Amino acid sequence: MSTRQLYVVVIILLVIDLVAGIWYFSGRLSDPEFMIANNVIADTTAQGDRYIIKDNNGYYRSRNTTTIASQTDYLTSAMRVKVKWPMVINGNDNLSQLIDELNRKMWGADKTSVDKAMDEFVAEPHFNTSEQPDYVKLDIRPVAKEKFSNIHSLKAFPVFTSDMLIVFEVVKRNYDGVKTSERTAFVNYDRVNHRVIAKGDVVGVSGEDRVLAIINSELARNYKGLRASALPAEIRLARRGVNFVYSPAELQTAGDKDITVYVKYSYIYNYMSAEVARIVDNNDNFDSPAEIKF
Repeated sequence: MSTRQLYVVVIILLVIDLVAGIWYFSGRLSDPEFMIANNVIADTTAQGDRYIIKDNNGYYRSRNTTTIASQTDYLTSAMRVKVKWPMVINGNDNLSQLIDELNRKMWGADKTSVDKAMDEFVAEPHFNTSEQPDYVKLDIRPVAKEKFSNIHSLKAFPVFTSDMLIVFEVVKRNYDGVKTSERTAFVNYDRVNHRVIAKGDVVGVSGEDRVLAIINSELARNYKGLRASALPAEIRLARRGVNFVYSPAELQTAGDKDITVYVKYSYIYNYMSAEVARIVDNNDNFDSPAEIKF
């Protein structure tokens, strides 16, 4: 065999080896155990977390046309829900406390199955009328004039992660043909001890008045005329502080979106529980995953 022929044989063997390697790993990438162990997909993190993305939609149209502002068209309704649902956190798949809190924030009630809850959410249409019209269900999202369209959407996903903490955000949006309203809720989760962090863990009873004074100082500076009488129902832990998230109703004001007041940890450190203080003191490797899209 000549030197040239030898080179050709070597090249052919290298190509075969490369193809075999690609085939092997492409097959392994679909193996869930491989994904968990090697963190090779977007919804598996370096800490050993694993998520499943689930979505569900319901599209509806009135059987008869109606008239709004001298225009005539069919009423339509789009119900959409999407979640990036936790399956494993820090290698642990016993997430009952986290799942229960996510369900409570999403649906306002306990649910035994997120899939069943999603089915129920998209099964009931909403129309821009005081009475429920007779309707048909459609396979694809209908096209209609803005004033005739109603869109309800609900999402849940991790919005902040770190060595010791995961924060999930729940976003509820509603378009009623005229305006879009939005409400957010949060679940703060201690990934090391596998427990939901309560508002009382972040600001104890002894510190509520002091923290409320700080919040009202920020409101006076950025939102003239607004004043809080209590801490909000929703808080979101961040890298160096806490976001106190008020609904318009909590501040007795009109509006379609929440109002957020940021307070540094250093201002409220003395009022934290020992567990939250430990997280603040030792946390690292912060990341902000992208919001999931419909």
